[in-house]
Amino acid sequence: MNKLEVKKLFWELVNKIEDCSDATVRNDAGVVTERGIELPNGYSVMFGLDDGVVRIYDDKQFPINAFNEENETLLVLKELFEYLEI
Repeated sequence: MNKLEVKKLFWELVNKIEDCSDATVRNDAGVVTERGIELPNGYSVMFGLDDGVVRIYDDKQFPINAFNEENETLLVLKELFEYLEI
């Protein structure tokens, strides 16, 4: 897989998350550390502003998956969804 293609897809995802952002996480000092999207089922997809990681949280705010700009899983999922025409 092309590493540049993975990075491009990751940053496209981050841009979409930030464009649709309706949720934030703040640290004890009140500084926003994550920004993202709350889903109707209570799950959320957040982008970590300090570490550059996209995390998926379950409805109890437990992280169930995480992706950075080198994680090829995103590209595999994209190809799978395109193949299944989702």
